[in-house]
Amino acid sequence: NRTNSSLLLFRSTMSHQKSEEVSKTSRRDGHTSDDRESAATSGLSLVPISLPLEPVFSRRRMLNVAGALANSLVVFYATNKLFGRHQKLVQALESSFFVRTARELFERLIARAPKRLDTFDCALLSLAALILCRRLFRLYTYLTGPKLADRFMGSAVKFLSRFVPAVRKEVEKKNREAVADMEKSLVQPTEQSFVELPPQGMKSEEVMRLIDSRTAGETAWKGGKVSGAVYHCEESLMKVAADVNAKYLLSNPLHPDLFPSLRQMEAEVVAMVVSLFNGDSDCCGSVTSGGTESILLAMKSYREWGRVVKGIEKPEVIASVCVHAAFDKAADYFGMKLIKVAIDPVTSEIDLKQVRAALSCNTVALVGSCPHFPHGTIDPIEELAEIARRHQLGLHVDACLGSFLVSTMDAAGFPLPPFDFRVPGVTSISCDPHKYGFAPKGTSVLMFRDAGLRTFQFFTCPEWTGGIYASPTIAGSRPGALVASTWAVMLSMGYKGYVNSCKTIVACARRIAERISAGDVPGIRLVGRPDVS
Repeated sequence: NRTNSSLLLFRSTMSHQKSEEVSKTSRRDGHTSDDRESAATSGLSLVPISLPLEPVFSRRRMLNVAGALANSLVVFYATNKLFGRHQKLVQALESSFFVRTARELFERLIARAPKRLDTFDCALLSLAALILCRRLFRLYTYLTGPKLADRFMGSAVKFLSRFVPAVRKEVEKKNREAVADMEKSLVQPTEQSFVELPPQGMKSEEVMRLIDSRTAGETAWKGGKVSGAVYHCEESLMKVAADVNAKYLLSNPLHPDLFPSLRQMEAEVVAMVVSLFNGDSDCCGSVTSGGTESILLAMKSYREWGRVVKGIEKPEVIASVCVHAAFDKAADYFGMKLIKVAIDPVTSEIDLKQVRAALSCNTVALVGSCPHFPHGTIDPIEELAEIARRHQLGLHVDACLGSFLVSTMDAAGFPLPPFDFRVPGVTSISCDPHKYGFAPKGTSVLMFRDAGLRTFQFFTCPEWTGGIYASPTIAGSRPGALVASTWAVMLSMGYKGYVNSCKTIVACARRIAERISAGDVPGIRLVGRPDVS
């Protein structure tokens, strides 16, 4: 408000001063008595000028203008670093001052051309150049952004499908056809279907017969030619998991007073995973329902940390375009802005220059993938950690896919650059035991470097009429059988078991990559750099 008031006062003073300058008769000291009276009534101080008159486009004046423009560029850079790309100050100046007074400003500068530009004139010229540079920078960012043609076509299709009836009908028709094709491919006909409860309960033998008939064609993954989706191990280990699952079928980690053994199992699972990622005694974590929930909770923690510690109301997270879609989901759920930067076209690693350029005062965390899903490439975690430390930001390492492979590759003879808690600056890591840890589906571990950051993931409601409610994860009630089964599988495998598994899987992946790179498989080329599997 103070800024707007002074700017409006300047507008009224400019028009008055312009009319006064028409009647000037003396320039002994650069300003007439009328100028001084106008300045006294308006609150503006005019600097006396005793220099002789000089041409409008003199060398000195041009140097002054060039210096003002150079200063504006410095102010532009500093403002971006200080206020961020959407800082409110420049937006307010653009809307309430610049548009309405730009013409008057330049008219005043032309009218005062025989004189030297004073400090206030230089400041206003710098401000005008600042706003112009911001506009040009936004235009440049838009024009050089990824897939400009795709974005333009997408916007055009949305516009036409919304406002042109013929196009809207065609789009709706295509959508219906796509949904029908999906239903046809996903919904397989069965001998008996249920849309409501049967009148009488069925015998267990009949239920199991239905189960066997429905799962008869769902064993394609056992042939070993399905990439991802199912991470299976030996039958004996699966039997151990099934037996433990049956013992803890009705358990619930929400009630540790009723299931103390389950609480201990969950704590031991977290501790064992933390040790795999070289955490110390201060590191801690939680067992979640999967990688998506671990990522959601990590982003929630950084949002709350930024709000409480830094006072950031519009948090931003920087990641590569190959980051897992769960980060998009977290940004959508929690009102955060996910800024995606490009990857190096050769190495497929995140572009560190673009990471530095995307930093702002609203940035709360950086994200590094270990590895990312599209190419299997590990981002440069050490370099990201250095950026995070320098700017006092969080760094989340998404090791959900790498999980028990990246944590044992050094021991298996496939050394990797440090990526875990050995790297100062890494503040949280997500890992999925239900992938290469061979645990039952629905288990992940979110780890933090210290308990202070983890507190921001918790939810508590002490005012509830049913009593104090608190939960460490998104879900309230959770299946304790998954925690117990994961614990049993990890103990059964042991460290050597995971190292041997890593040797087999990574060696196989690298043999495939070498054969493809050598041209032994016509029609297929290797994209990126598969560091893991």
